[in-house]
Amino acid sequence: GNYNGESLPEGSYYYLIDFNNDGNPDYQGWLYLSR
Repeated sequence: GNYNGESLPEGSYYYLIDFNNDGNPDYQGWLYLSR
């Protein structure tokens, strides 16, 4: 994957997605980027 035009390093990333912007994330979890 890329972020701001640069390749992300391999590793674990934590994400939070809050569709309502109410402070309670609708989705959250870990993902592992493997190259």
